[in-house]
Amino acid sequence: MPQAADRISGAIVRQLVPNGSEQPFPPLELDADAAQDYIAAMQRRAARRPVEAVGLLEAVLKRAPRFGLARIQLAEVLDELGQVGAAKQQLAFAEQWISQLPPVALRVQKAKAAMLARDYPGAADAYAALADEYPYQPRFRLAQARALTLAQRSADAQLTLDAIDWNAQPLPLRLDALLARAEAQRESGGLDAAKKTALQADELATEAGWPLERGRAQLIFANASVNDDSLEKRLPFDRAAEQFKLAGDRMSMLRARLAGESLMPLKPDAEAESRLAALGGQSRDRSRRVAAGRPALSSRGQLRAFARAADRGERGRASGRRRAARQCIAARSGAGQHGHGRLSRGRALSRRA
Repeated sequence: MPQAADRISGAIVRQLVPNGSEQPFPPLELDADAAQDYIAAMQRRAARRPVEAVGLLEAVLKRAPRFGLARIQLAEVLDELGQVGAAKQQLAFAEQWISQLPPVALRVQKAKAAMLARDYPGAADAYAALADEYPYQPRFRLAQARALTLAQRSADAQLTLDAIDWNAQPLPLRLDALLARAEAQRESGGLDAAKKTALQADELATEAGWPLERGRAQLIFANASVNDDSLEKRLPFDRAAEQFKLAGDRMSMLRARLAGESLMPLKPDAEAESRLAALGGQSRDRSRRVAAGRPALSSRGQLRAFARAADRGERGRASGRRRAARQCIAARSGAGQHGHGRLSRGRALSRRA
């Protein structure tokens, strides 16, 4: 089993660098039990079940704490889930292993680190250089486009995506490109185009059976629809929340539901208060987990949006909601946020605040 796992790990580690870069890598250290969990984690990740992959990778690292590849991959999955603070922590733990990577792999990791540090212009430049050097690696163009959108260069992001024939790519890349394009279109104000692209992404994710990607697509659609003349503004957010629930991503589920509830007429809503309290409790719990060296969600920007929504509550309960929201934010202080399906840094909510 260790020999088989090492062969699999060797194949996976080469995903860190472009094709044709045959350079030595630092050793991969894991025993037979850790290898079994590692293989299962990679299967879950390939099946787009990141929450399960996180649990398995954590189990691997309990048995093999020096297995640097698992730490890098755990950081990547946590980043995909928006858990930026926890992802940074895992990369810090893997710093010594990363320092032994060959030059090209090190460049890839530095680009990822720039994204986590919210240096989006720097990340965009780093990925652009990699994409120019390795044009047959569309994942670099995709990462460049995401960084450009986050750097408020959504028009450039769309042009970057236009450089690739995504229909010729495997399903995961096609879907990720649709999500990236929908987000760029929405950020640039092309709301109708964003909704159309998000629906295409949702259709692909439905065919693949990937609820997390469905949630992300539906959340983009919901955020692009908040100014529509409709009496059912909350429903798209509720649909996104249901997909996040199916995927096991409870924090994204709570965010989506609270965002939808913020668009409803003002009235006492004990259920909404309960969800805000639950979000605050999970935030504080994840802060304690970070201190204990375990993964934690990072969503400071989104929680600020929820504080704004809480402030809009009826007068009789506004102070309690503000206090709960501020507790959420305090629990998440010091963390950063970027990632898929985010609430557009609160823009959708702020338009109506």
